[in-house]
Amino acid sequence: MNTHIRISGDTMKWRRGLIIAGIHLAIAVPLIVSELMPRYAVEKTHSLNQNSAPELQLVAFQESEQAVEFVPICEEWRSMSWQEKVLDSSELPATIASGWNSDCPAGWTTAGMIGIDIRHHARVQEIGSSAAFCLLIALQWLMFGGLPLIQPRRWWLEPGACNTASTLLVVALLAIGKLIEAMGYPELLAVIGLPAFAILLLIVFTWMVWLALLLWKAVNSCWKLAISTRKSPGDRATKL
Repeated sequence: MNTHIRISGDTMKWRRGLIIAGIHLAIAVPLIVSELMPRYAVEKTHSLNQNSAPELQLVAFQESEQAVEFVPICEEWRSMSWQEKVLDSSELPATIASGWNSDCPAGWTTAGMIGIDIRHHARVQEIGSSAAFCLLIALQWLMFGGLPLIQPRRWWLEPGACNTASTLLVVALLAIGKLIEAMGYPELLAVIGLPAFAILLLIVFTWMVWLALLLWKAVNSCWKLAISTRKSPGDRATKL
């Protein structure tokens, strides 16, 4: 079976990049909103309960007048929602660069630059981090989608196209799972969860393939440049 895969040229396909970026933004924005809105509702309810509850002052005995500061611990591992799993897989580079929805983002991420850390997690900061995440998603797919590294005869063999199609499929499975849960059949969620998890692994694999293709093309370009610079001027004149 001949798939006829060849390395793409350096011509930027803006229309393709805009279409793929639009598809990923159309997927990412509802997932981000559905991830953050329940959290805001819980915070609002907690704030109302605190305002209505009687004030209780706790006095701790100290031998010396020293301020006691409790530093929260950053959890490296925690359970993730399906929204996070989909976004972390389909938008892997943008997720790493943004530090979106991380309790302890690195200082070089956009979330870290905004000032989010284990102690500072204001709603305004989360909205700014989410907006930066969406911007990185758009730039990511404008570049990756507009400049494919290979042009296979079968479109789904190209990593960007395979990633986009798989993301649409896993989001459809996620919507079906939510519908099944709302109908009161939680025992059927395992039927949806296993294929969805397999598709998420496929999405991560597309990023690994894309990185391997990028490294291969970079090495190939450096090799061709080294060969061309080693040719003598006489050989070049004879070839012309």
